[in-house]
Amino acid sequence: MGGFCVRRWHNCVGAANSASCNGGGIYMSGNGLVSNAVVSLNDAVYAIPFGGGVYATAGIITHSMIASNLTESSGNSYGGTGQTPSGGGVYLAGTAQLHNSIVFGNRAVHSYQYRMGETLGAGVFISASAKVYHSTIVGNYGGERGYGDGVYISGGELKNSIVSHNFSGFDSGDYTVNHYNVWQAGGTVSYNVLPRSHLIAPGVGNVAADPGFVNVYAGDLSLGPGSPAIDAATVIAGMDSDFSGVARPLNGSDAESALPDMGALEAQPLDAGPLRINFTVAQEDGFDSLSAALQAHVAGESLGSLVYHWDFDGDGVADITGSDKATVSHLFDTVGYHDIGLKVVSSGAGEATIVKRAAARVHPSVLYLSDAGTSEAPYNTPDKASATLQDIVNWADDNAEIRVAPGAYKITTKPVTLRRGIKVVGSDNTTTAIERAPASTTRLFIMAHAGAELSNLTLRNGNWSKAGMAYGGAVWMLNGLIDRCIVTNNNVHGQPNQLGHGGAIYMSGGTVRNSLISRNSSGSSNSDSHGGGVYMSGGQIEHCTIVSNRVTKSAGLGGGVYQAGGTIVNTIAYYNWIAGAAVPVRNIQAASGKLNVGNSCATELAYDPEGTGNINGDPQFVNPGKSDWRLAQDSPCINAAVMLPWSADGYDITSGPRRRGVRADIGAYETQRMRTTVLLLR
Repeated sequence: MGGFCVRRWHNCVGAANSASCNGGGIYMSGNGLVSNAVVSLNDAVYAIPFGGGVYATAGIITHSMIASNLTESSGNSYGGTGQTPSGGGVYLAGTAQLHNSIVFGNRAVHSYQYRMGETLGAGVFISASAKVYHSTIVGNYGGERGYGDGVYISGGELKNSIVSHNFSGFDSGDYTVNHYNVWQAGGTVSYNVLPRSHLIAPGVGNVAADPGFVNVYAGDLSLGPGSPAIDAATVIAGMDSDFSGVARPLNGSDAESALPDMGALEAQPLDAGPLRINFTVAQEDGFDSLSAALQAHVAGESLGSLVYHWDFDGDGVADITGSDKATVSHLFDTVGYHDIGLKVVSSGAGEATIVKRAAARVHPSVLYLSDAGTSEAPYNTPDKASATLQDIVNWADDNAEIRVAPGAYKITTKPVTLRRGIKVVGSDNTTTAIERAPASTTRLFIMAHAGAELSNLTLRNGNWSKAGMAYGGAVWMLNGLIDRCIVTNNNVHGQPNQLGHGGAIYMSGGTVRNSLISRNSSGSSNSDSHGGGVYMSGGQIEHCTIVSNRVTKSAGLGGGVYQAGGTIVNTIAYYNWIAGAAVPVRNIQAASGKLNVGNSCATELAYDPEGTGNINGDPQFVNPGKSDWRLAQDSPCINAAVMLPWSADGYDITSGPRRRGVRADIGAYETQRMRTTVLLLR
């Protein structure tokens, strides 16, 4: 229980309280009411903490400010998948509701186990039948691997709200692509402004654009003229006043009839009040260059004639001036985040200035990882390359490519998280490596996006030895593609009384293709351990060679692969074992004993070349003793693969053609056919 167990709470301040479980400031489990309150500087710190500011399963919180609260998982916990700090500002479950409120500057923190979804909803967590209406959720942060820096919703409803500018570095005005304002796992999301969000469905009436606050960095979250939130909400019964008590709706645009605004604050009518200005950018993001169309918006009484002064480089000096410059365009041809300023001089109402930080964002399409660069952001040329992959990933937007020069690049304290569609591409998988720094204990990558890709790399020496959740020595893979990689000498070890799964890769989705997975191990101090090479509960393994991996617990399963789900095709699993087991050789094993494997080679498979396409004999490598895992000329795996959609034009692990014969070969390596000479004797 938190600072206050509430039935009715009006015009109150709840600050600097702490809970060792849920609801650092307020705990509501009945049909209570909190209104016109400030809930600030509270925290909930526990193994599984919910609601740093407010925890509610029923009742209504309305017309309130919830700011600078914290929910944090205690550092000495095992950190299992259920131990997830949720709702840094507000945790809503059951039938609880949040109306006409501002949720600002809250945090959710999990510093012990590194995994996707380690925090949920740094601003607001919404589940079950809970509802959030007409609220503004800004400046919250849930970490590099959190789901929803502003809002996480798995059930209930988010409507008529603004969720924007939730990311690290907010106070300094930095902009980062490494955040999601809203993460939707379920529920309904409609009639909101929510740029850069993860939605499972587009939703009705949602707008992915800058909300047009008057000055978000100075804490002024009122709406400037031209905001996409003005007159854009849908009518909800009972929502008749905003956060400040102003009647809804006001006509903040030129609409014939007023509609309510999205967010907590209703905008003034266009012809009322002092001079107010705003501008919108038709396209805010681009690769390598950006041709942006900008539109000025002006409101206020007695405006008279207007003159527009545009500053495109943020130096305080106008670059274009004129009475006819309400609409302008500008080419931003330099990679980076560009501040844009606008000053409007009115003959009848004085002048006003607005500066928007990072209003135009030009992302590099290609970034460089190398020891030979100057480490100058945004790392978009070989000369500016960095040797620290995480720094580069922080600058890379969806669909960008990171090119890795030959060398060995260290992962030091925590894994690199690919939560966007970034491709990390090596020069050659025999000379280009991503590896754990010797003094650290970390896996190498977390892959969470369908467009994320690791290709043509060696991934080695990952070591994840933790009390709980020792999953994936090199990669924890939820989605994406690993292609033409050598994954070797990685290890997981669970301790104490905890599991250790997937010595190289722990996968619940995505695809591992054309890769060699060798000499990895999984273990545990005193519990089960499965999948010396790969533990898979989903996804697909295609054309891989999985050899010489081991499980160090005799009760473990799957020296090469443990298959709890997913599919395996065109793959060789051989010479993998369980240490200390009565029958040590165990290449592929399944949770139920039933394997989902086709056109592959392993001792556990039933020989059925005309049916499943599986074979269980020796794959006949060129030289296993010297780790030469190419196929000898008389291997039964040659011309034995099933053709996949990419096979005809694809590549094998050496980046040579995937098909060199009638059909492709099983395994990572395609065999070079021997040439013969025909002599005609007469």
